Amino acid sequence: MFLWLTTILIPCMAYMDRNRGTTVTVIPKIVANIILGLCAGILVEPSTMVEALAVAAAVALSYNVYGWGQPIGAIVGTTIPNPKFQGWQFGILKTNPVLALVFLGFLFGLTTFVFVLIVAPVGHSIRAGAIVGTAYAIAFPLAPYTERHVFGIQCTTANPQGGWALGEVLRGGMAGFFLFTLGRAL
Repeated sequence: MFLWLTTILIPCMAYMDRNRGTTVTVIPKIVANIILGLCAGILVEPSTMVEALAVAAAVALSYNVYGWGQPIGAIVGTTIPNPKFQGWQFGILKTNPVLALVFLGFLFGLTTFVFVLIVAPVGHSIRAGAIVGTAYAIAFPLAPYTERHVFGIQCTTANPQGGWALGEVLRGGMAGFFLFTLGRAL
């Protein structure tokens, strides 16, 4: 892939991750999810276009299916008396938001592995799943941690959406960066 293309794809992922958020309506959520998937499919640098589309479909579906509001809210400072846990949260994943977000990243990777396995040899599926899973396992907890502890933004009762916007931009940009980096390394 041309290196200059990453200068478009990574910022695009940051912008689309923000636009797929609940408070932004510039681009419909489903369109933002599809664009996120397509960017991821290119950044992973698969060996065929069919693999790229399988990665794109898996990432777009993962963005649409899995929820992550509760663990991210716990990191950025939102306290909810009776939290609504996500369907994939169980046991320690209900009490440890960082571990929950790492686990969620690997759910993205598992979804990618299954989708790519349908269209490509198992070695390609393992590579794509490992890249996507690792990239999101790092980006999901690192983005809210960075917004709270580096930028000092915390959601409060008076401003419950306070840190969400920056966190979404950071998560998309970080995921794009890690997809690009791991796509070259593996």
